Amino acid sequence: MKPFTTRENCRLCKGQLTVVLELPATPPANAYLVAKPVEGTSPTTFPLTVMECRDCGHAQLREVVDPKLLFTNYKYASGTSASFRKHFEDLSLEIWNAVFDSSMQRQPRVLEVGSNDGTLLRALGAKHITAVGIDPSTELAESGSLATVTGFFDAATLKKAEAMADGQFDLLAANNVFAHIDDLEGVFKLAHKAGIGTVVFEVQYVEDLLNNGAVDLCYHEHLDYHGVGPLVAGLPAWGYCVDQVDHITTHGGSIRVWASRRDSRDMSNLLHREGRHAVRDPVPGPWYALARSMLSCKQQLAAALGEYKRVACYGAPAKLTTLAAVLLEDIHNIAYVVDDSPWKQHLWTPNGRWEIRPATALTTDPPDAVLVSAWNFFDEIHTKLRASGFKGAIIRPFPDVKLYL
Repeated sequence: MKPFTTRENCRLCKGQLTVVLELPATPPANAYLVAKPVEGTSPTTFPLTVMECRDCGHAQLREVVDPKLLFTNYKYASGTSASFRKHFEDLSLEIWNAVFDSSMQRQPRVLEVGSNDGTLLRALGAKHITAVGIDPSTELAESGSLATVTGFFDAATLKKAEAMADGQFDLLAANNVFAHIDDLEGVFKLAHKAGIGTVVFEVQYVEDLLNNGAVDLCYHEHLDYHGVGPLVAGLPAWGYCVDQVDHITTHGGSIRVWASRRDSRDMSNLLHREGRHAVRDPVPGPWYALARSMLSCKQQLAAALGEYKRVACYGAPAKLTTLAAVLLEDIHNIAYVVDDSPWKQHLWTPNGRWEIRPATALTTDPPDAVLVSAWNFFDEIHTKLRASGFKGAIIRPFPDVKLYL
């Protein structure tokens, strides 16, 4: 397969696409390096272009990078964040309420696509749910005693998962995965064919991305930038209808969508409740506004960071790759990055600029300021930094540049 292909029509409705945002070419956002690049060399980069459908308004990337390049050695792990562990504990209870039936003669069965380090699988198991995961990462999917199939979601991995569960699944869960999959139609049709009655998935909410000016949420793993309206209109063609949408705070603003195998129904109440965020006119205005705000944010960050001799970034999430390319390319006083995930520590960021260290580096080699690049966990990180005795400045990039002294 080529390193990347280009999308010619809308992933949801097959409509015509138009360019709304062109960003600098970047390496894959999770392609961490084992060593600093040799001088004179640079990592492989791919174009990064956001398109919007003229028919349904769905936003998506033009470039589709080979998923084997993106996810086989995927380093993101949900369980390193206390707030995410709590988030999945709460979700497991909601899933239990959705699948439990007192007439069942067996435990409910749940399949998680993109099960990552097994944080949700463990929470489901604690509630006496038979939970099996599928994940392409050879490091994360092989999680000890957890029932996990290594690979992408297809007929073969589904068959293996059903064998582990000893039967068909009642519910499919996917957390921050349905922005990563090019063939969403195939996923839903396979789930429908397998008799899965309910699908619950979380995805970053395009309106929060736009309202927060969070351009760093655009990277190659994120093929889609989902809104409610296009999903409500598009899923029935694949055998599912949206029942409920919850606005949640994860990843800087997300939606949790519950869909089931039912006939199409009137969703006017849901769309009315979502207001203008549900169905937006398919015009590129908000994306153009985002492009204009990038310059202001870049200037503000340069002014804030320029006050300090040495700065460290807290967090090496995928979004740091775009943040670095768009807003930090002229910043030269960032000394290193810290991250709580042991999978990322002692590697280098995909752009080859910064070593990733454990958070203890902030004590052994203290910087003058910390830029919280994992800004969606800002409150948690801010509290942790102050509790550890860090007295320097703490800077948040989004939804606006703010300095905490």
